Amino acid sequence: MTCPHCGAQVPAGNRFCNRCRKRVVPEAPPAGGAPAQSGLPPQRPSAHSRTGAHPTSALSSFKRPMVVTILGVLNVVGGVFALGGAGLLAFMAYSEIKEGGAVMVAFAAAYGVIGLVQIATGVGLMGLKTWARRLQIGLAVIGLLGIPCGTIISILVLIYMLKPEVKLLFSGVSPRQLAPEELEMVERLGQGSGATVAIVAALVVVVGIFFVGIMAAIAIPSLLRARISANEAATIGDLRTMASAQAAYAQANGGLPDTLECLLRPADCIPNYPETAPTFLNASVMAFEQRHGYSFRFVPGPQAQVVEEYKAMVSPSSLVGWAYLAEPSTANTTGVRAFCVDASGLVCFDPDGRLGESVEGSCPADCSPVQ
Repeated sequence: MTCPHCGAQVPAGNRFCNRCRKRVVPEAPPAGGAPAQSGLPPQRPSAHSRTGAHPTSALSSFKRPMVVTILGVLNVVGGVFALGGAGLLAFMAYSEIKEGGAVMVAFAAAYGVIGLVQIATGVGLMGLKTWARRLQIGLAVIGLLGIPCGTIISILVLIYMLKPEVKLLFSGVSPRQLAPEELEMVERLGQGSGATVAIVAALVVVVGIFFVGIMAAIAIPSLLRARISANEAATIGDLRTMASAQAAYAQANGGLPDTLECLLRPADCIPNYPETAPTFLNASVMAFEQRHGYSFRFVPGPQAQVVEEYKAMVSPSSLVGWAYLAEPSTANTTGVRAFCVDASGLVCFDPDGRLGESVEGSCPADCSPVQ
């Protein structure tokens, strides 16, 4: 017979067209009311044919299986985390322009693209879109590279997505356009899937931990470098503050620097210095030997020899020179370089993080100037 919908030839005995999957109007019975004999052996009516039309054929759309729902939700959640990781890496690359900045930008772009694709895939899977199944297959193929956890879960996802019934589910056709045996195949997707859901969920958790580990391996060193840079910058600032404070103190002390205690309390050292006059260092900050991940120490130079007529004008503890040193509290963790400043006002550093002892209140000779 000929299909009234698409004009294709339909084999005798078929109730659905093989081309358009639509129900075929049966031929009219011959004269006398006897049904036409197809020559095929009689078939036992199925449970659906005994009770009437297939129940799913009355639906306008398919019911989404639990596994597809879980995959959709996990794709959206994974995409959000990937976008968050991309933003974090981009922020690090922007805030710390170093040799690894270009690498972090590349990783941020890759994570951003993957995140957007995952979110689109998750939304498409929830709507049973044909393109979402293809995106999920593509992501699963890429996931095969995540040995071993990513490979295992990607294989399971590929096995599920390549099932004929899943292909029918995402074909975009209405249940009314499918043959009864195809409808039964799609219905079986929702049966006995509890174990599959548990396995997929467990494996996705494992893979999530795996990818979080990868992101941490990338992000933690960058965060550590950013922390070290911030600590070093703050330390250099404190050393310059000390140099400025000593220069200002010398103007009030006959041109001579002094000890750290006198800069914090100049009225106790400089004769006739007003009690209400401002100090030269902030005691709440500079008095602490441990700050910014660095250990600070003040090394006084030789005692100044003041002639008798000037003793009533300058501090009795005045110095000829001084040095202020800062070394990392934990090497290569809170800081890498050690820093020093002396009466010259020049801040210098040692790349190994250890300056040694100051010689007569001055920075070591091998200390390199900070640019």
